Amino acid sequence: MVFNKNNQKQRNEEADKEPLAILNKWNSFKRKLADGLQQRFQLLSSQTKKYTLILFCILFGGSSLAIIIHSVTTKTDALKIIDITKPARVNEDNQATLQS
Repeated sequence: MVFNKNNQKQRNEEADKEPLAILNKWNSFKRKLADGLQQRFQLLSSQTKKYTLILFCILFGGSSLAIIIHSVTTKTDALKIIDITKPARVNEDNQATLQS
């Protein structure tokens, strides 16, 4: 009995470590990618950096402005809320039954 509890506790600890390992790998990948992009950006001239910033502002500012104008000028509802119906297998007590 004691052995089973310890064994299950050990399994739970191992299961907790797996997501952390994946998360650490993901974070290291993001760090390597960010460092590489930072290095590439540092090699650009200041004039190219300015043009890139201007292009970024025009591109995303224009797209944001287009979304705002579209949402204001559209006469139909941009967002529609749909009622969620109950599944057929729910009792009057709001208890779900298993289909056999």
